[in-house]
Order: sequence, then structure tokens, then C-alpha cells
Amino acid sequence: MLVIIDDLHWADRSTMDLLRFLAHQPQAGRLLLVGAYRPDELQPGIATTVADLATSAELVPLRGAVRR
Repeated sequence: MLVIIDDLHWADRSTMDLLRFLAHQPQAGRLLLVGAYRPDELQPGIATTVADLATSAELVPLRGAVRR
């Protein structure tokens, strides 16, 4: 199963709690959680949860497209 959530910087507390729960539960099947957020727009409470999730995740920084 693949779950993609964009704009985590706008997520509410319950969404972040669900992600934390899923990330730290042993899974019987395969589960891939993908979240995208803008680090400079994270709310303090959300930033704490993202930091917690980062301990069990692979962070892949993305940069915007470059105009030519």
C-alpha cells in the first residue's frame, strides 16, 4: 500500500498523529508512507511530529525547478 500526503505543513494534529501511529507500528503487509512539506512553513507542533517521523524515515530534500 502506498500513502502519499502532500502539503504536510498544513496538516492538522490528528493527521500527524495518524502518520506517527502508522510509522511506528509493525506492519503485516507492505506500507510506504510518502509525505511532502515545506520546512519553512511548518507550524511548531507539526514540526515536532515531523522530527519524530524523521527518526524512522529516509528524508529526500527536493528543490524547485530551475528556469532556463
